[in-house]
Amino acid sequence: MRIRTNSDGQHTKKGPTMNRTRPQERITRASRRRASRLLRELKVEVVATKSLEPYERNAKTHPAKQIEQIANSIQQFGYTNPLLIDEKNEIIAGHGRLEAARLLGMKEVPVIYLRGLSAAAKSALRLADNKIAENAGWDLDLLAQEVQFLSSLDLDFDLTVTGFDEADIDVMLQAGVATDGAAGSDEMPEIDRSLPSITGPGDVWILGKKGHRVYCGDARKRKSFTILLGGQKATMVITDAPYNVVINGNVSGLGRTQHREFAMASGEMSPSQFISFLMRVMSLLAEHSLDGSIHFLFMDWRHIYEIIIAGRRVYAELKQLAAASIASKLPNTQNGL
Repeated sequence: MRIRTNSDGQHTKKGPTMNRTRPQERITRASRRRASRLLRELKVEVVATKSLEPYERNAKTHPAKQIEQIANSIQQFGYTNPLLIDEKNEIIAGHGRLEAARLLGMKEVPVIYLRGLSAAAKSALRLADNKIAENAGWDLDLLAQEVQFLSSLDLDFDLTVTGFDEADIDVMLQAGVATDGAAGSDEMPEIDRSLPSITGPGDVWILGKKGHRVYCGDARKRKSFTILLGGQKATMVITDAPYNVVINGNVSGLGRTQHREFAMASGEMSPSQFISFLMRVMSLLAEHSLDGSIHFLFMDWRHIYEIIIAGRRVYAELKQLAAASIASKLPNTQNGL
C-alpha cells in the first residue's frame, strides 16, 4: 500500500503500486529482449544447394540479368549474404541468391535457420525483406563520388559488378567531370583548324572493355555498316540525319557559335532528291537491323513530309510521330512550332 496527501492535506490510501513504465518503453524493452534472444540463436550453417526448396508463392521476380549480376558479385566478393530458411529448408529470403549459386554450380551455400516462425510470420518476412529495401533511395551526389573514387583506382574487377550498368556509370562519371571544373567548364575550347584532323573517313574507334565501335564513314554505303557492325545486326537505331536546311541562320544560334555547312543535305537538295537520300540511308539501316527493331529518326519540321514519305517506302510500318515545340520571341511577333 502507499499513502498520498491530497490538496486538503488529508491522507488517502491507494492500492498496490503499479508499474508506471510508459507503453513505448515497455515495447522497446520487449523488443530489445527479443532481439537479444534472436541474435543468440543466429548461426551460419552450410547446407547442400539441392536440399533447398524455393517458396512456391514467392512474389519477387528475378530476371536472368539480375541473377547474372548476383553471380558476378558472388564470384568477386564471395557468398557474403546467407540465405534465410525454415526448418524444412524452404527459402524465406534469398531466392535470387539461390538461383545465382545454381548458375555457378555451387554444391553448398551458407544459410541461417529461422526456426519457430509461424506461416504468417514467414510470409510477412518474405515481403518485408524485399519491400523495405526498395523503400530506400540514393544520395546521387555521394553515389557519383563513390563511383568516381572507384574508377580512379587500379581495380582488378569491372565496375558493373556493383549492379550499375555501363550507361549509369558513364553518367555518374560525367557528373563528376562537370562538378570538378570551373564555372565556365561547359564551354568548348576553340578548335585550331590549321591542325590536321584526328579522325578521318575509314577510321574506327574502339571504346571501353565492351568494345563499342564508332566509325567515320558514309552512311549511304553498305561498306560502312559492314565495318561498323562486324556482321552483327542492330536492335535499335537512333539517328539524326542532315536536315537539308542551310546551317547559317538556322543552327548557329545568336551568332556566338558558328557551324560549318554539312557536306551534303544542307539545303541544296530538292524534295525528291532529299527523299531519295533518306531512303538510301533508311534501307541500309533496315538491312543491318534485326526484324522488329525500333528506329528513331529525327528531322527538322520543314522536312517532315520527306521523312514520312521515305519511311513509308522503306519500313513495314511507321510507329509514331513526335513533334518538339520551339518558340522564339522577336520584336512585335511570336513564332512557334
